[in-house]
Amino acid sequence: MPSITKAVQNATGSAVRGGLQPKMFSAGQVDRMPSKQKPTCLILRDVPRMALPTDVLRALRDVGAVDESFGVSSITSPPPSLPRTPSLTRTWHLSTRSPAHCTSIYQHLSSRPPFSSNPPTRSIPSSSSASASTSNAVPPSSFVQYTDSNATQWISSLISRAMDESNLRAEKRGELAVEKTFTTEWVMKPGFGGRRVVIKGLPGGVSYEDVKRLGKDCGVVDGQDACKRLPPSKFSLVSTFCLTTNTVADAHRLARKVHMKWYKSVLHGEKYLMRAQVVY
Repeated sequence: MPSITKAVQNATGSAVRGGLQPKMFSAGQVDRMPSKQKPTCLILRDVPRMALPTDVLRALRDVGAVDESFGVSSITSPPPSLPRTPSLTRTWHLSTRSPAHCTSIYQHLSSRPPFSSNPPTRSIPSSSSASASTSNAVPPSSFVQYTDSNATQWISSLISRAMDESNLRAEKRGELAVEKTFTTEWVMKPGFGGRRVVIKGLPGGVSYEDVKRLGKDCGVVDGQDACKRLPPSKFSLVSTFCLTTNTVADAHRLARKVHMKWYKSVLHGEKYLMRAQVVY
């Protein structure tokens, strides 16, 4: 375990030191790279927000981008509660075994986007309709892009950006900075997929103990992993927390218990509508 933690810390430092963000590359740029420098990772965009890792894997296999040797462990979802802006889709990370494998997947996904209802075609439009089709078409490569960041570095960059934005906003409002417990190490701990529940809509001054009480009789774990405060949504006046449970069944029971229920503040009696989601 110490070696894994050290590797995560090293990757985290290289990803966010100096405010660096993952680099993205076009197919043309990758073609001109020396073989040893070509990336082995991809960014997959426009994934439905509620999709599970198994859903993404099935979609990749359905379009012929990967075979049975490509497992769910090569697919990384964004950290809990991110992105913080309202959206019906999210961005995921794919890790491949070699540059050649990476290019093969890229080419498949460029021609057959897995989550598009209108996949791009290779037919050439007539001159009379060229301008109209060009203005409405979505470039195939917008669904997938090469990156030089592995999964750990990608997660680290997302967390760093969210924390910086949240703390800057908190400073302007005279509020406390977001705790530094929302870390890459916590997000990427193995075995927690499906056991975490993100709860949004809680009052800003709610305590950890108050949030933990929401998970009473729902198998919330003990210790530091039990409850985490996450960066709130942009321009939001409410808080976001994550509770970790012992089992996937416990997590779903907790989500059903809390989702679309009212939380009554003990200070002034205001009511806050909570939303809960199991994250993988």
